[in-house]
Amino acid sequence: MKAHIWRILIGILFWLIAANPVLADSEEKDSVPIMDETLVTATRTETPVRELGVSTTVITEEEIDERQAIDAQDILRAVPGFNISRTGGRGGTTSLYTRGGESDYNKVLIDGVSVNLGGGDFDFGSLQTANFERVEIVRGPQSALYGSDAIGGVINFITKPGEGKPSLRASTSNGTYLKGDKNYVGEQSVSFTGGNETIGASLAYARVDDNGYLDVNHDYWNNTFSGRVDVFPVEKLNLTFNGRYEDSKLKFPTGDAGDKYSPLDPNQDLKNDDWVSGIKAQYQMLSWLEHNVLFGYHYNEQEYNDPEDAVADPFGAFFSETEETRYSIDYHFNIRYPETETVRSTFTGGFEYLDEDYDQQTRSIFLGFETKGSLEEDRDNWGWYAQEQLSFFNRLHLTAGARYEDNSEFGNEFVPRGSVAYELTQTGTVFRGAAGKGFKAATFTEQFAQGFATGNPDLDPEKSYSWEVGVDQVLWKNQLVLGATYFYQKFDDLITFINRPDPLPDFENIQEAESQGIELMALCKPGYGFTFGGNYTYLDTEVKDDGGVGGPSSPFEEGKDLLRRPEHTVSGYVNWAWEGFQIRFDGSYVSERDDLDFRAFPADRVTLDEYFIVDLATSYTFNLNQRYIQDFKIFAKVENLFDEHYEEVFGFSPPDPSFRIGLSFKM
Repeated sequence: MKAHIWRILIGILFWLIAANPVLADSEEKDSVPIMDETLVTATRTETPVRELGVSTTVITEEEIDERQAIDAQDILRAVPGFNISRTGGRGGTTSLYTRGGESDYNKVLIDGVSVNLGGGDFDFGSLQTANFERVEIVRGPQSALYGSDAIGGVINFITKPGEGKPSLRASTSNGTYLKGDKNYVGEQSVSFTGGNETIGASLAYARVDDNGYLDVNHDYWNNTFSGRVDVFPVEKLNLTFNGRYEDSKLKFPTGDAGDKYSPLDPNQDLKNDDWVSGIKAQYQMLSWLEHNVLFGYHYNEQEYNDPEDAVADPFGAFFSETEETRYSIDYHFNIRYPETETVRSTFTGGFEYLDEDYDQQTRSIFLGFETKGSLEEDRDNWGWYAQEQLSFFNRLHLTAGARYEDNSEFGNEFVPRGSVAYELTQTGTVFRGAAGKGFKAATFTEQFAQGFATGNPDLDPEKSYSWEVGVDQVLWKNQLVLGATYFYQKFDDLITFINRPDPLPDFENIQEAESQGIELMALCKPGYGFTFGGNYTYLDTEVKDDGGVGGPSSPFEEGKDLLRRPEHTVSGYVNWAWEGFQIRFDGSYVSERDDLDFRAFPADRVTLDEYFIVDLATSYTFNLNQRYIQDFKIFAKVENLFDEHYEEVFGFSPPDPSFRIGLSFKM
């Protein structure tokens, strides 16, 4: 038996507790609205979860507050089918693998505007939760509605609308790592929200400071500004203006092998500026006809600086500056046919235009010789999509859609999808199933790179073919919800770098892989202020064809698991709120998985140990209801409560246990 098998049992216990109805007969009955929750992301129309054949998760503002989550990875770790790998502490490169897919297989939206970089990349390490009202997650290929990058799923971060009486909230927390030099960690924020029948606004500013837990060059800071304005000029017209700016800088002392084995670099850093904005208009032209148009803008600038020093890089230095700009227009209409007792129908049709510009300038110095590189490219994309939703007797719900994509560089792509959900209202049971195709365009580097690696403009998009079946069950008057899903995904035309002397090294579509697994979830609100939740994911991945260029040093080795994909993942929480007091325990278990050790050339395949971490968050709110101050809250959080030693990426040290205490007030 493995040395830490008890950690698996503790993780499973979270899930079992959630299914225990021991308190189901309490007088206080808290409803569980999970099946009645409506999502827009899954269909581009407001649709109840119980009518969706695909797997979804909604993370609410309440849960974000209970967890005292600072950035996105804090909340995404607990989503079924998700596995997150971060290179060390806060601010480190944070990758998300959905159901075994690659880390760039997720379409990430902020208020509907895509924030993926060219080729699908998105780093969750710098995305703060400031001013987010909810997060809508749809798993499985969603390219039929969202095009490239939605090969594994869609994650939509939605900003708070301005509603109700104007109010101001300010918060500050300060703390330290509990080991080593006890470096500082803190967060400060201020937000405003308010609105009436004609206009509403929400504004927020948040700052994170982290001196890190390593001895040298480990600082991180992040400034985030977020705003949203909703205007209702006439009865049937809604206008929404939103914008978000993030300015961050990370100092990281790592080499290729991480900070545990390489000489620490005292002066390496990465600066990131990110701006996303959107203008959305929604017009209910007729009772049965709705128009929606979204103008999006996304700009990202990254500056990487690694000057020469005597320890880590005595022979040279490297600098790069990358700018990416995206302009998008997304229009769709919804036609809701007259509803009868037997049939309800909604047809959605629309188009999306995307223009991408990429500019990268590099400069390297080796043994006194300086070389410069430049890559300036652009491409545009048109996508037309259509979808039909049919409901029969308010029990059988069918959804079918397709998209035709026309890209200036990779050509045309047709992607269909379909889903079905069937309700047994007498028993509170929903059976569901879905199938679809996804695709992801090549990166600018893969298509256009010059120099040592040569881009391949003839690359095809990477593709996935996926299906899933599942069942959801509501019990004890909505106090308990259970869910189970089986999924299968096949990935074709995976792009890999081929290092060969003749012809020059380049990129090719040559590899195939597959993944399958099971997702279990449970949510229970038995009363007396208690909430229990948990999920378990079993994942089986395999490289089916490595294209003849795989091996132990490659991410793709035929017959082996995909890297950084654990077979077992368990997460769960217990939350209790009563008379202003709240306390929450979050636990997560991740089993063994493979990674690469870059200390050797070629790299060695290694196995990362399993781990189990627990976080604790607690708060107490004083409801003052005074003229100027509505409430006053004190709160505290401990991360990695039991000082677990683990690696999410080989060679990178895990965060030390940290403690923060803070206060906030609402005016």
